[in-house]
Amino acid sequence: MIMKIELGSRCRVFETREPPHRDGGGRATSVHRDGNRAIVLLHGATYTFKLMDLRGLDVPKIKQNVMEKWRSGPELWPVKVIPVARVAELEFKRGGKKLDTVGGYFTCIRAVRGRTPEEMEDILGYARGYYKSGASIWKFDRLPALGEFELRGYTQLPGGETFDGIVLRRSDAPRPTFLDKQGKALTFIPGTAVEQWELGSGVLIPAHQIDLVMPGSRFTKWR
Repeated sequence: MIMKIELGSRCRVFETREPPHRDGGGRATSVHRDGNRAIVLLHGATYTFKLMDLRGLDVPKIKQNVMEKWRSGPELWPVKVIPVARVAELEFKRGGKKLDTVGGYFTCIRAVRGRTPEEMEDILGYARGYYKSGASIWKFDRLPALGEFELRGYTQLPGGETFDGIVLRRSDAPRPTFLDKQGKALTFIPGTAVEQWELGSGVLIPAHQIDLVMPGSRFTKWR
């Protein structure tokens, strides 16, 4: 997610998975740059963000290649995987109107086809139980335009950044537990390295649900 923080008449843009404000904005009282980090004092709390460094990369060309790849096969078309409970919550907030657009992070069909919701948690980088209500698969009705999405690498990089926290491994547990530096459990964790992208701030793409995958079932209705 791209978060805009304003300081007086200046505006600076930072990359982060979980911004302090869910609307993606806020007014900072202090912004300090330290190398490739930004240290921000916002509403009395201090946040550190790694600045996006795209020096030397031809980002428009990379995005063009991504868009060509999306078009190259039905299994490569963009999809967003949403918890079933979250879909119900969003539709309730819309006064019962059915969801017809999606935003935020997304992947492609190939990354999750044939998978259970539990496996999708591991693949996409979500804590256990994120899809406990089931996984709703939303296929984009059109491809994002060049200026509508951002490159976010692979899902082993939460928010496109190297994981910087605590990893607890147990011999009797199928997967590690990921904590922040203060020992708090995280929702967004390293996945198993499938491609991910993010729609820009305020960008919503028309989409429709192609499958509703309940726990223990597999995503098969993708063609």
